[in-house]
Amino acid sequence: PWHLYHLVAHSQWFWAEYVRDEILFWGAGRPPQTSAEPHVWFYLRRLAALDPVLLAAFAVSLPAFASAVRKGDPGARILAAWLAAAGASLLAFQYRNASYLLPLVPAMAIVAAAWNPLAARRAGRAAVFVLAAAAAVKASRPLEPWGLPYGRGMTNPAGKALRDLCLQNRNAELILVEPDDEFVSAVLPFPRVRYCYLQPEYRDRRSLDFRALKIVAGADEFAAGRPEADPALDRLQAWNGNRLPYATTLLAASAGEVARLIQASPQTDFYLPEVFEPLVAELARTHFALRAGPGRFFLLSSSARPRPGPGPALCRLTE
Repeated sequence: PWHLYHLVAHSQWFWAEYVRDEILFWGAGRPPQTSAEPHVWFYLRRLAALDPVLLAAFAVSLPAFASAVRKGDPGARILAAWLAAAGASLLAFQYRNASYLLPLVPAMAIVAAAWNPLAARRAGRAAVFVLAAAAAVKASRPLEPWGLPYGRGMTNPAGKALRDLCLQNRNAELILVEPDDEFVSAVLPFPRVRYCYLQPEYRDRRSLDFRALKIVAGADEFAAGRPEADPALDRLQAWNGNRLPYATTLLAASAGEVARLIQASPQTDFYLPEVFEPLVAELARTHFALRAGPGRFFLLSSSARPRPGPGPALCRLTE
């Protein structure tokens, strides 16, 4: 149903982004990789880093699971088909990304629970001890990829700083320069969020040209003309059904472009790395600085005011 809806509602976007780019370019083609590791080694390393307990429990369960498959156990055969289909897709898709492991995780967990030697009745006490010890170790290291951040609140310092800013319920859009928040800002109810990256050169070999659609825009270009006056909005409307993605990503060739962007945006809040702190003195009339955690600060518009509405409550919900 999701595919059919988007094929009808956003046919151009769906064909260009989902079919031509995601499936044909990234899946069947030869896209640029983030790692030169072979497929199998790439995913095994990351699975071990993300959840070594699950991987170990699954590995020791494989002999009993394989025996159940050979004997015709229906549940084991369904799980074997699940693992085979997900694993084959993982290896067939040319681009490598750790998130593609997710369809395998539930099946691995079921196998590890149902056919693990510790699941036998006589080994029940040992199973409880091993799992309790594993949970305690994971909870003691909440910031590790394999850790469990139970009761530790928001473990992303940038996310906490942005949540605190959101609680101020300001009526200013926010531009994050070289963001480190893992896109927490995208789910907080700011009036508008944009992302600015220092990137001297922009190359996009995909069939969907984000630059032509002005989803990606140069920082100087954006500073010179605000969205309302740009004819590209009509093209974006025709492609997407709305204009919301306009200039979501800004590219600055240098720190000087970021400075010009700030100077041209007196009513906008900024989230910046501390290397931009020398700019603060020059912008004292339109913005004021506020520390936002290690290595980061906010440059907040002096003209922004609190806006009406349930913003703070929504911010708390996202915690």
